[in-house]
Amino acid sequence: PVFDSRGEMVAAIESIRDISNFKHIEQQLRDTQGLLNNILESMPSAIIGLDEAGRVMDKVRIPQPRRALQPAVAALDDGRLLALLRDAGRGPGHVLRALSGDGGAHWQATSPLPVANPKSAVSLLRLTDGRLLLACNPVSGNRNRLSLWASADQGEHWREIRILEADSGNDEYSYPALAQDRAGR
Repeated sequence: PVFDSRGEMVAAIESIRDISNFKHIEQQLRDTQGLLNNILESMPSAIIGLDEAGRVMDKVRIPQPRRALQPAVAALDDGRLLALLRDAGRGPGHVLRALSGDGGAHWQATSPLPVANPKSAVSLLRLTDGRLLLACNPVSGNRNRLSLWASADQGEHWREIRILEADSGNDEYSYPALAQDRAGR
């Protein structure tokens, strides 16, 4: 405002700016972010075959209804392959699973395991007696527990057989690895 010598307002100076273009750009950005998130959520994991020199020989996508990473693969008795995958989708997730009946050339997503997965890697091993062993963080939201799960029916049903580590604080047990020696231990 502009005042005269008596303190009365005699004029006003205003500045008006049209921000409708900025609002339109903000909405376009929100729409683009949503589209990118949807693309990332639907991207399948892949298995890459390498030769002894490390050259890529083959690559195959593993479809999943949610974003998935780091497949752990084991051969089943009937020649099929089972892949268990890290759930990397939004919100709480579960260990994801896929099957291949043709040596890994094609994969079919199946229902996830009823085991929570806080966006963490899993490890899968077929034991010499045919059972499957899974190491994972079976708690939604954190990685402060590491458990072993076993399946005696080719990955159809799983049961927790041992809690390896559990912590109520900030410790984290991530990226498990499983191995069995030649003696079966």
